[in-house]
Amino acid sequence: MAEAGRTQPAPRIGASAILSYVGGLITPAPRLVGFAITEGRRARIANGSTGQDSAAIPPLRLTPSLLALAALDEWTVAVMKTPGRMPTTEGFERVTKEVGAAHELYARRGWIADPTSFHPRPPLLDTPSISRSRLPGVGFEHLSFESGYEPDAQDPGHDRWLSYEANRTAHAWVLRHRYGQDRPWVVCLHAFGMGYPYVDLWGFRAMWLHRVLGLNVVFPIAPLHGPRRIGRLSGAAFMTYNLVDIVHGFAQAVWDVRRVLDWIRAQGGTTVGLYGVSMGAHLAGILAGLDPDLSFVLSAFPTCNLTDLFIEHGPRNLRKRAEEHGLISEEAEDVHRLVSPLGLPAVVPTERLFICAGLADRMATPAQAHKLWLHWGMPRIAWFNSNHVAFMWRGEVGGFVQEALQTSGLL
Repeated sequence: MAEAGRTQPAPRIGASAILSYVGGLITPAPRLVGFAITEGRRARIANGSTGQDSAAIPPLRLTPSLLALAALDEWTVAVMKTPGRMPTTEGFERVTKEVGAAHELYARRGWIADPTSFHPRPPLLDTPSISRSRLPGVGFEHLSFESGYEPDAQDPGHDRWLSYEANRTAHAWVLRHRYGQDRPWVVCLHAFGMGYPYVDLWGFRAMWLHRVLGLNVVFPIAPLHGPRRIGRLSGAAFMTYNLVDIVHGFAQAVWDVRRVLDWIRAQGGTTVGLYGVSMGAHLAGILAGLDPDLSFVLSAFPTCNLTDLFIEHGPRNLRKRAEEHGLISEEAEDVHRLVSPLGLPAVVPTERLFICAGLADRMATPAQAHKLWLHWGMPRIAWFNSNHVAFMWRGEVGGFVQEALQTSGLL
């Protein structure tokens, strides 16, 4: 990462890193074979049993088309592991020191013992800037405001985080009905790499939510995404091996969304719910532990423990080095739990919590949804015979969204 106020040259990519990357592009094939064998075995066991454990992940129906979708997930993950984003020895050492310093500070502040206290209530959002924007066939409002989020002055990532100047301004896309303050509001929390109007509105089927179901819809943009990005790729600086930046990314996202929620309520919105997908579902899971007045929380294809995902997806040599440097450790897990849904008990009643997940999800993995389901006290969950990337065009996902809205009284 760049030091505060400075731009660092891109790291040189050595031959070994390039070979590792090329090798990584081959890994989806054996991973898919292993996935098919494991799921086939699970299906046979389930078919031969007299009953099914209601707390277990159900077996999927493995078909050629589903295997192709699982391959799409695997290849997407493989392509994301570019050699330029792999940590150097120097990078590992710096992050190790930061995690140690952060752990000491967070423990001293009492945040590790009580992750809820790590998320102070932000000031009310009174007068955001609102302008009109348009895409073909849809007009929407562009809401922006000074985020105001700042890490603790003694935090090892304080200066670096504040050096991301574009990230200091928060943004949201808004679709609301004229004189529709009394209509229900749905806040859509996007996945990693999104954050642009055409992607967000299409991915969440915004016009269906807004015009067909009659809802007011808001799309807050996560830190370091879309117009808040640093560099060329939306979100590239959010999900890295730098655990301290990940903590601040989610902490600021929580802060910004809470300010948007306050703004909605100031407009007269009394019925407000969250619909998060993937990384956005992770964020929704944190907010379910902070805002008891949410009318519903839907966590779709969620993550909830990033350490587990790193172990699942990280190259073997990188996992080994991370363990050697203490980045896969109890100390690192303590730091991560401050921004994990598993670190905060839900304050939204179980009957207003909903989860949906893909049984062939090779990115977030079904285990993530299952852990969140258990943590939330086993709320309504829907398992789809689907992968991760396909959530945007799966009609059955829309059906479950509508069911959750109806059950929660928003429709």
